[in-house]
Amino acid sequence: MRITREMIIGEVVSRHPEVAEIFSRYGMGCLRCLGVSEETLEAGARRHDIDVEQLIEALNQALGRERNAPPEGGAAAGGVGGDRGL
Repeated sequence: MRITREMIIGEVVSRHPEVAEIFSRYGMGCLRCLGVSEETLEAGARRHDIDVEQLIEALNQALGRERNAPPEGGAAAGGVGGDRGL
């Protein structure tokens, strides 16, 4: 799933908790505020004077790295069997 400017901040963090650090890095660390349940990424970025395109790119890059990381215990991590196409 690609993150877009129309998505609700709280939903993005709920589905992808690994991106919370990206929000913090961009100065949007208050992910428990009431607004995150209704505010879009675009509105939140605007409220914090953040370039929404840069934020979205960083979020999507973080998700891409997570998806492309080898599974723990797999062959790349020194485990046995590696990726079996599951």
